[in-house]
Amino acid sequence: MLRCIIISLLILLLVYGCGGGGNSNDDTSPTAVELQMIATPGDDGVFDPAPAWDGASTLWMSHSSVNWSNDDPLLSQVHTRIAMSQDGGANWVDAGVDPNRSHLVPDFQVTVGTDTFWATWRFEVSRLFHDPYDSDANRRWKMLWHRVVAIGNPAPTPLFQNSWIGYSSAASPDGTWSDERKLFTGLLYNSADMDPIIGPPEFPLDTAFSSDLGGCTVYTEPGVLAKNEGIYISLQCTGERKIVLLRCDRGFATCAYLGDLLTTDDAAAFSLSDHPIDFYAAPELVDTSTATYLIVTGVEDGDGADIRYNGCLVFRISDLANAVVERSAGLPVLVTRVNGSSGSFNGACGYDLNDSVDGIIYSEFTPDSTPRFHLFSSQIKLP
Repeated sequence: MLRCIIISLLILLLVYGCGGGGNSNDDTSPTAVELQMIATPGDDGVFDPAPAWDGASTLWMSHSSVNWSNDDPLLSQVHTRIAMSQDGGANWVDAGVDPNRSHLVPDFQVTVGTDTFWATWRFEVSRLFHDPYDSDANRRWKMLWHRVVAIGNPAPTPLFQNSWIGYSSAASPDGTWSDERKLFTGLLYNSADMDPIIGPPEFPLDTAFSSDLGGCTVYTEPGVLAKNEGIYISLQCTGERKIVLLRCDRGFATCAYLGDLLTTDDAAAFSLSDHPIDFYAAPELVDTSTATYLIVTGVEDGDGADIRYNGCLVFRISDLANAVVERSAGLPVLVTRVNGSSGSFNGACGYDLNDSVDGIIYSEFTPDSTPRFHLFSSQIKLP
């Protein structure tokens, strides 16, 4: 049964927010432009953008870089990279930083039943953010990511029971990052095998707070917003298919569950004929000068490989402290949406107010191209 659960999760999460470019169904929307990452080492492309402004002159962006394993040509490796832009997002250049130190973790072999596979540690769906409120200057830059074991089977298969949300901090995005801490896990977490690796989770969310989180099998796709009163974290809860909100202190010593931002009941009303939506994934928290927003990816719940990401939707948060999204007649009020190519796997978006060029950045996966993973500038900006 566990193997079946893992394979089901694979369908949902294997291509975390990853692929050509498209426009919103609104004919007045700007034309999307593929974002080029200069000097990136990813030979299969880049995806999952997380831009962040340093408050001075530079935009930084953590993202996933995809490469092929030397041990198994069908096993892809995913590392977190950091890029920088000093012209408002017009040009992005890889900063030469691998904050997960994943290049120091060689691929290894695992046995499942009677079969032996090559495996790798992936560091995916990172979220880089600046915390100007932290009195400790050495940790004002922070990052969360989903660390997971993936095996070749023959297609790469994440083993989500062997995963967690990790955390690290630094004085500067291109500086030295602290050792990883294992923060959040869900119901599937395999403590027997995983606790020996950097210790047990600090916040096993299926038991840490209340029964409201007990049905979350895996947590992934962290979104983050640093405020004066603490750090808000949105997470995708698989199993119950909802978007939850936490608030932690500056050093992640304590965290509290604030509530559910969106559930499956909030999805179907926003389906389009070529972008149907059954539930939400990849939450992102964004502040502008006028409002706080939640950006989510719509997911089509098909059979097997038909499950796909179907663009990004933006909702306004009316009460962040109580996890309340602005609603009308019970439904979230849609601010705007970004759709990639019709029929493609597109979504997992990032946004920073100070990126004057790109607007909402989205990912798209094109399985028949080389590379397969892409980032696009939608040029759609939030009010």
